[in-house]
Amino acid sequence: MAVRQSKTAKRNATTNGQRSVESEVFKDKEARNRLNFTSNQQEKSKVRKPSKKNVKKEQRSIRLYGKKQGPKVYDEKDLDLPVLNRAIIPGAKRPKGKKGKKFVNEDQSDQVQMSRIIQEVILSDEKRDMSKLEKAQKLEDLRELKRKEIEKKEDEKKNKLEDKKAEIKNKSTKARSDRRKRAKLNAKEAIEMAEAAIEKGTSKKKKSVSFA
Repeated sequence: MAVRQSKTAKRNATTNGQRSVESEVFKDKEARNRLNFTSNQQEKSKVRKPSKKNVKKEQRSIRLYGKKQGPKVYDEKDLDLPVLNRAIIPGAKRPKGKKGKKFVNEDQSDQVQMSRIIQEVILSDEKRDMSKLEKAQKLEDLRELKRKEIEKKEDEKKNKLEDKKAEIKNKSTKARSDRRKRAKLNAKEAIEMAEAAIEKGTSKKKKSVSFA
């Protein structure tokens, strides 16, 4: 005799028979193992790090001979190339050179600044071959030239200030003398006008006699 199933058992049997979607990764053991495996190694850098020996050698050469400068790369601005597709205003010339650039005073009578610059260049180029005594002497000469240059600039500034003071003083004295002349002229004109008015009044007051 067959066993009779209850309604709940039948319902459970139908629901359990529904289709479920499962990933193949969970079913396949090899795929699951590959997912779990992750390497801790990093990719090798394309730029190789220099060895300590090469670094020390390079630093020694820099200390002895100075750092090597690579070839200078010139830009369009440095080459001063004309800009294309641009209207050129006739007669108008654009100023060239760096903005705010200060040029060396090329006065032949005063060569303090030029000699100071030459000494600086010589010291920067030849200081590797100089002894300590020579280097100290050059530095002392450089300090002396700088001191002379500073004194000259201070004297120029002082002279400029004195000239400005004298100019202001001359202007004030001239203005004072002009005011005095103007005041004298005004007083003279006022006296002349008063005299003319008095003469006019006396001429009007003269009695006239009429005969009938």
